[in-house]
Amino acid sequence: MFLIYGTRNGKKVMKFLVREICGSCGKVSDMTIVKTYTSATIFFIPIFSVNKKYFLICPHCGNIKQITKKEFKAIKEQAQNGQVVNLGGHNISDNQVQTNVEVVAPQKVEMQNQINKEIETIVNKLKEKNIAITKSNLQSVKDALKQRLMTKYQDEKLLEETINNFFKNFNI
Repeated sequence: MFLIYGTRNGKKVMKFLVREICGSCGKVSDMTIVKTYTSATIFFIPIFSVNKKYFLICPHCGNIKQITKKEFKAIKEQAQNGQVVNLGGHNISDNQVQTNVEVVAPQKVEMQNQINKEIETIVNKLKEKNIAITKSNLQSVKDALKQRLMTKYQDEKLLEETINNFFKNFNI
């Protein structure tokens, strides 16, 4: 009788997203969580997994950041309960930017992406007309955007949050 054994590497993309500031590009992004692992196999059938690692991947620049198993479990547990994840601000870049991490529902992510595209379009139109956004008129621009987009997007809190996040990384 003979025995065939070995290992196999695998990865699994999780079905929930995490909102965090990317340490590489500095954008607020809905990061994908990926779990990598090595499985011990007998007759090519996985028996158990070892060497599990968890990563956040930025959709904008592709930056990969490893997170701990404890952080992953907190995210997963709270995502299953439909709660917002707050890992309590940890270092995510060379300049020690700190942020809270939140699990985002796919519908909310899609709406925020649509809002961001519309904001970007409006800001580009302002630039084409040589209208500069300065520190002194920033609040007026935010209010005008909110008022304009409120008819299309009924969620005032989400709209305000998305506008503020858009301008958080905006160079003035």
